[in-house]
Amino acid sequence: MYIYNYGRTVIGKQFSKLSKLSPLEITSTLLEKTKMTQVKDLDFISVGITRSAGNGPSFARQVAVKNGYDTVESTSYNSACMTGMYAMLDSLRRGGVNLSLCVGVDSMSQAPELKLKDGRSVDHNIQDGLHCPVAAATPLQQVVNLNKKYPKSRAELDAYALRSHQRSQHGWDSGFYNYVTPVEGLARDETVRGAASLESFAKAPVLDGEGHIACSNVTSRSDGASFALVGHLPYATLKDGTIMKPKARVVDFVMGYGQPHETVMASIPAIESLLKRNKLTLKDIDVVELSDPFAWIALEYMNRMELDERKLNMFGGTLSLGHPVASTGLRLVQNAVGALERVEGRYAIASTPAMIGVGVAALIERL
Repeated sequence: MYIYNYGRTVIGKQFSKLSKLSPLEITSTLLEKTKMTQVKDLDFISVGITRSAGNGPSFARQVAVKNGYDTVESTSYNSACMTGMYAMLDSLRRGGVNLSLCVGVDSMSQAPELKLKDGRSVDHNIQDGLHCPVAAATPLQQVVNLNKKYPKSRAELDAYALRSHQRSQHGWDSGFYNYVTPVEGLARDETVRGAASLESFAKAPVLDGEGHIACSNVTSRSDGASFALVGHLPYATLKDGTIMKPKARVVDFVMGYGQPHETVMASIPAIESLLKRNKLTLKDIDVVELSDPFAWIALEYMNRMELDERKLNMFGGTLSLGHPVASTGLRLVQNAVGALERVEGRYAIASTPAMIGVGVAALIERL
């Protein structure tokens, strides 16, 4: 599969700059501003959304019709944190599909409060997004428990988090994120704390009983959208005749499986299987984009896999950029391709763990 083009909106904090826009409005704004509404010969539209309550049925069909593709087949996806990436990778397995527009979008701001039949009122973000019904725990609760088995100090976690924010800030300052689309007057990701310090992080509220997991080393609930234009042809054409040559290709992808109560670790079996199947090692990989909504995840993966931090999330990760869940998987792919171009490398891995003990990893080659 070739990757011809990609883009995303700026990422907004929950209840802030993008909060008044519905997922459909965020998506349509992105596609219009990036001229994706002008792409011809689309065969398939895949749209990932994890906070769909209140947005009506068949969200992918809504996106297709709203953006002038009412005769193009479309499918909606919800696979927790890997939703956006899976929506793209699933195009690989569809026969007769030459050109696909893949989207991931979430508005955590607009996720409603749900009234259950037993009378309880629950936050859609928790009930259908962050709570694992099999493990009976959220990822935060799992990380708190894992930190008791594989401890990381507050100082270690905050130090990594600060480096992540600094890398994200550098990404913006150096022009790496110039492809990002401003929305609602927001020109940069609202979640990045480039001016933060270890001293300011030390004042952040604690989220566990031991004082290690804190708001300073955990990502933010966010709003945003991403897209990728992918396919099996050597080029893609816009309606004005513009020809887009591929930036990279997806060589392979693998699903990995772990324990539901340790779901944040599920990228490890996915990455290991991907490397084995392609007869590669991490030494052959120039860039690793790993979703790290918790600093603990990044530190544990680096330790277990002997992963060089210089290759990991070079321009910031989920921790600092924010986590509009369905959008993040595609954002990982975008960062992987962009970082490969910066370092003039050959191979990148984009990977994210998801809910209920599953992870996905994609091998990407720069062209």
